[in-house]
Amino acid sequence: MNTISSKALKAVLILLGIYGIFLSIDFGVGGITSLGWQGETEFLLVTNEARYGVQDSNFRFFGGGFGVIGVLMIMSATNLKKYQEILNLMFRLIFVSGLMRFTSGNIALLSSAELSVAIFIEIVLMIVLCF
Repeated sequence: MNTISSKALKAVLILLGIYGIFLSIDFGVGGITSLGWQGETEFLLVTNEARYGVQDSNFRFFGGGFGVIGVLMIMSATNLKKYQEILNLMFRLIFVSGLMRFTSGNIALLSSAELSVAIFIEIVLMIVLCF
């Protein structure tokens, strides 16, 4: 890898890492409704408090995972060769997670401007970064 592409990859990893940490705090602390850093938080009507509590806890757990991925991406930018296996694992994890969005079956939502960038990053960019 030449110096320019190495620097570009490091910059991408740092940006993705910062975004992962941002998501981690927004969802990890805010739960399903988030802290509102990405927009409106009044979109959910809770009809079963106990079930909501379990799902909210699960969402916070996954929010913590975003943070770990973000920290690992930033850490990996310090030594690409040393952390290559970890990077490839994270790229594959994000790719598969991006594919899971399609299980909703809501093509209109998946093709919306709000999700198209995320899907591009999760599917296309992760394939490019992995190879």
